[in-house]
Amino acid sequence: MDNDSLMNHWTDSLIESAWKTNPSEQPIPEEEVSYLGLLVFLIPLIVFTLYYIYLRSKHKHKIIEWVDRKFPSSFSEFSFREIQTVLAVAMIKRDRHLFMAKRSRIHQFISNNYNGKKLDVDEIIDFFLDGKIPLVDLMEWCNEFAAYEQKLQTFSFLAEIALIDNELIDKEREYLLFVIRKFEIRNQDIPEILQDHLFESSRKKVSAPKVRFYSCFEILELNESASAKEIKEAHRRLVKKYHPDSQPHLSPDEKKQLAERFQQVQEAYNELMSV
Repeated sequence: MDNDSLMNHWTDSLIESAWKTNPSEQPIPEEEVSYLGLLVFLIPLIVFTLYYIYLRSKHKHKIIEWVDRKFPSSFSEFSFREIQTVLAVAMIKRDRHLFMAKRSRIHQFISNNYNGKKLDVDEIIDFFLDGKIPLVDLMEWCNEFAAYEQKLQTFSFLAEIALIDNELIDKEREYLLFVIRKFEIRNQDIPEILQDHLFESSRKKVSAPKVRFYSCFEILELNESASAKEIKEAHRRLVKKYHPDSQPHLSPDEKKQLAERFQQVQEAYNELMSV
């Protein structure tokens, strides 16, 4: 064997010996590579899923899910106190003057009237203060499951929130009158001092004046006792009827009037269905 052949043989032997003594440096089988690729894909997915579950667990209140219309099918004290809190937030949104005092009153009310499962009032307030509130849906749930005395208590609570600053502005008055109608609160159950605020100091007046809520019903061609389902159906019907593109044969002036009517329908629906 010549020198070159001997050198090549010796080099090959060294390489083979190195692979045997350092198995970690040997090529990874294709089957193991596929497993590693699967792990690289699965680990981030698992971490993301666990993080999502953690975030969901932080939202302890079903009321937040109610925004997606997932309403409980039966009454519970916890759900009812949630609704009272959200309806109070809707009142605060109408006048944020003395916000901290109103927030404190909500805490006090829940603490005095509820001793069950912990209710995170701050979470509910913060979530809905700048979000939409399905007002009609919440009131209809109360009408279906809550007793009259509970609805009367809710109305009185909302009135307390509104009058913390000893003043009832138009938006607050409209809201309270709307609650009276939806909850069918009897006039004799409303304190006289509150009737003075609500009915323009006229104790003889037994019916509330027309306000924005009731004009919304008129725009949607509904009566004041219309349900959330009826409001949605009327909205869909009128949107089709008054959409500017629904009647292309009209003159520019007629199309302008149609667009204005369409805008009124949208605003009336939004006013009734969310706050």
